[in-house]
Amino acid sequence: IRTEATYYFETGWLEMKVINLPGPGHAQLIAMGPRASELVFSHGTRLHKDSHSNQRSHSAGDGAWIMHKCATILGGSVQITFEEDHTEFVFRAPCKVYDAPLREADHFHLPSGVWGIAIDDSKIQRKLLRRFFVHAGIQEHHQIILGQNNEEISSFVEFVVDFIKRHPDNLFLVIVDENLELGDGISNHETISGSECIQRIRVTLDSENEKKMLALVRSANDSPQDLAIYTSRAHGYMPKVPLQGMSVREMVAPL
Repeated sequence: IRTEATYYFETGWLEMKVINLPGPGHAQLIAMGPRASELVFSHGTRLHKDSHSNQRSHSAGDGAWIMHKCATILGGSVQITFEEDHTEFVFRAPCKVYDAPLREADHFHLPSGVWGIAIDDSKIQRKLLRRFFVHAGIQEHHQIILGQNNEEISSFVEFVVDFIKRHPDNLFLVIVDENLELGDGISNHETISGSECIQRIRVTLDSENEKKMLALVRSANDSPQDLAIYTSRAHGYMPKVPLQGMSVREMVAPL
């Protein structure tokens, strides 16, 4: 029915309680009285027998016994109670609250006024990039996600260079997919390297404007040799995997 976990600060004990609905043979377990609770945690004991002795669908009965031994080693206890309308299992053990040291990502945030500029030819990936920027702390009104047509892909370098020059007081996080597909069919198809686009942007910008930009290549399933090429052209590399909240800040913070 429900699971509860409670930590008692005054005593330093953790209590975990699991309450379930009655299972098969529940009436027989109640009829056994306190003896049923004792047998649950006995070595090699199973209180639920299969209808066919040669077709056992349960373990040998040592799971609860092992739980009991673990609780004892921890200085705690386990108990189970069979009531008319439910079964209640309780685990108790002393424990200390772990005071984890703050990680760099715990208090990391991007400066205000950062623009997020990204490009990917996949609609799904563009949605993920928009979510990535939000997790990184860049609001939607400071996001530019490109790649939905050939024009946006082919003019990406010129667009970024011009945009950065027109916003001298801002900083920029630029994320570029490595393989940008350009064309409208098999016969008219071209793949543009995202890392080469970043390299062209960095070369075109003067040193002051280039310092305001952090440009990352985004790709998947690449060899160490590929990654070495990407990082020689861009400021860094990020894997093409879904990232959530803290994992986004953990990745961006060291950069």
